[in-house]
Amino acid sequence: MTEMYLSKLSSLKEDDFTKLILKPLFESMGYGRVDFHGGQYERGRDLIAQREVPPRKDPLIIYVQSKKVEDIQNVKEGVKFSTLMHQLRQCCFEKLKLIDGTEARADHIYLACPEKISSRLTEEIFSHLEEYKNKLTVYDGPQIIEDIKKYNPSLLGLLTSMKDKLASYSNDYLINSELLSALKNDAYVEPERFYSDLSFFVGSIDSNCLFHLEVDVSTDELAVSNDEWAAFKKEVMWFYNSYGLSITSKSLNDVCHLYNQQLEKHQSSKNKMLIIDIDSLESDISDLQNSIKSSNDSLSAFLKGNIVGRTSAAGSKDTSETTKEILESISSVTVLEEIENVRATYYSANLPTHIAKEVSNQIEWKIDILNKQKEINKLRKNLIPEPLYMVSFNKSEIENKFKLIKSKYIEAVNEINESRASIKKISDFLVNIESELRFISEFVDHDLLCRKRIKIRLNKRENDRICISPHTILDTGFDVAVYGGAGVGKTTTLQVYARSKRGGDIVYVPLNRVLGKINQYAQNYEGRDYYRHELVFKSILISKDITPTADNIADAKCTLPKNTVLILDGLDEIYSSVPEIINEIDLFKKSNPTIQIVISSRDCVSYLKDINFLGITLLPFTREQLEKFINGWFGCNKKASELINTINEYSLFEESVKKTV
Repeated sequence: MTEMYLSKLSSLKEDDFTKLILKPLFESMGYGRVDFHGGQYERGRDLIAQREVPPRKDPLIIYVQSKKVEDIQNVKEGVKFSTLMHQLRQCCFEKLKLIDGTEARADHIYLACPEKISSRLTEEIFSHLEEYKNKLTVYDGPQIIEDIKKYNPSLLGLLTSMKDKLASYSNDYLINSELLSALKNDAYVEPERFYSDLSFFVGSIDSNCLFHLEVDVSTDELAVSNDEWAAFKKEVMWFYNSYGLSITSKSLNDVCHLYNQQLEKHQSSKNKMLIIDIDSLESDISDLQNSIKSSNDSLSAFLKGNIVGRTSAAGSKDTSETTKEILESISSVTVLEEIENVRATYYSANLPTHIAKEVSNQIEWKIDILNKQKEINKLRKNLIPEPLYMVSFNKSEIENKFKLIKSKYIEAVNEINESRASIKKISDFLVNIESELRFISEFVDHDLLCRKRIKIRLNKRENDRICISPHTILDTGFDVAVYGGAGVGKTTTLQVYARSKRGGDIVYVPLNRVLGKINQYAQNYEGRDYYRHELVFKSILISKDITPTADNIADAKCTLPKNTVLILDGLDEIYSSVPEIINEIDLFKKSNPTIQIVISSRDCVSYLKDINFLGITLLPFTREQLEKFINGWFGCNKKASELINTINEYSLFEESVKKTV
């Protein structure tokens, strides 16, 4: 950053250097009056500064001679050096007329230059001004920068462009202090050579499943209703347009043609009359059923409250049993389906007239229902029902598609694991794996109609690994989401990558550290709407300690290089408070398609399916990787050996295969 500030300082014109930098700097250092005196009549005094220094009565006066000395240092032009010496002598012996009319010489003279002055030039200057050496101070660029940082840091904004600010880093951001604290280690170790193996996923589909993928397509036709047809057509067209896969054995046009033929018959006049007749009969049946229910409820309520008897042959009354039989009989009327069985429930011997009448009515109504139902069944034999779209699936093509995905993936992973893949091949692999995982995700993660006939089994029997550094994946320029559990190395991986690419266009944003400021701005201004507009740019600016004003956002939009790598670290730590971040990342990508986006998140979160980037999962260390990591951090000393022995004793090593053939 200091080199960048010096470069910007040196690029200023001398008058701008004096007016924009030196004047406000001296004012911030306590000089009550600072006058710009540059121009053709300066007589060596570009700046005149005065301050009160009690108990001294007269003000302390300094002259500042501003001079860009790069030509003098490098070209050794005698004329320019002589001019500089003349101007400095003028500063030393000429008097300044004060506001009260008195005259005074400067107490001190500063030769201020934006560059770093060489020792040789300093010696030359003082050798020519030996008599003024106690009044003269060389004030060069590095010292000016230090004083700006101390007395007026806001001036640094003039020395940095928006691009410089966006590319700047805090060292704290690029060192995983949490990891160092956990390891009780104050020294930072560059961990480029310590990395986890990978797997990939889109949605809920992990690439490891591709090693064990099985699919079964049923030959049974699928009946699709008219209400479902539009959604089903969308499914079929998506698979065809995206992957060239025809999942139906017949074209959609042929299926529609058969449907329309049946629909025409269904809508014929003859068929419509049948529908009307059936509907009329069903309406009559419904009315009769309601009549039976109403009569049944009324009669049951009466009988339960009154004991009804029937005279026996001996002249005595059979009361409770008679009531019980009548209740059972009228209850059975509604469930009996044969006319002769219904008639058998008729009780006429010595029953009260109104009870006998109700029982008789229920029996006749039930007989009428059964007769009408027989008539409906007869009509239905000639009825053409409303048609369905009957679809059969292309079993061989679908199953071959999945087999091809599986075999190509295994072949590519073996090539990567054996270090035979170039960056170009790895880049092509990422394109293919994202497409293929998204293809499978469409079947598994969505409630598709075709899933009723296409069964996918993801039998993950073992942890297969892709042995490649995540940094190699990031170098391809592919948009990725880095996933893993707590402590698996997501932040360290991205920080190390950012450190290694500091010479390029890379912007690292630790989302957990900007969350508080984002929420504060939202509370002070627009509430939740604040999260729905340019949230990614706001996060970038806040991470660089730049106020996210509309002007600064517009400036950042114009300035951010089109080939930037944008790292958004810790999505899970901001999502719970700001779920809008997912949609805002998508919008940012659509508006900036050439910018590579890398995000990190824990893998046990609900929003994974909403992230459109290819996911890479950092897998736990294998035994060899963990030993290498421990020895790397502790320098293969006794502590490292003790830790490895303890881990081994408690069987804490992650046992995984490195590749599957």
